[in-house]
Amino acid sequence: MKRTEFVKRLYSWICDYWQPLFLFGELFLDLIFIWNGPYHAIDYSAYLDQIRMISLGERDYKKIFGGTGPVKFYFFDFHFF
Repeated sequence: MKRTEFVKRLYSWICDYWQPLFLFGELFLDLIFIWNGPYHAIDYSAYLDQIRMISLGERDYKKIFGGTGPVKFYFFDFHFF
């Protein structure tokens, strides 16, 4: 088999199956990060604190804060919650 024919077949195979390859590659990298990376639960609790403040009626963006500091999301994101 010539090199150019091999490259064409490889390119064709990658073009046909790029979605599962991408999915499994991302899954693999996610698992590596989950197993080796630090756990940060503070982001979720800070987000819930900020949602609570908005639910209680606070609309001044500068006064909305959580456990990690001031709000870092756009106000429109909170409306979806």
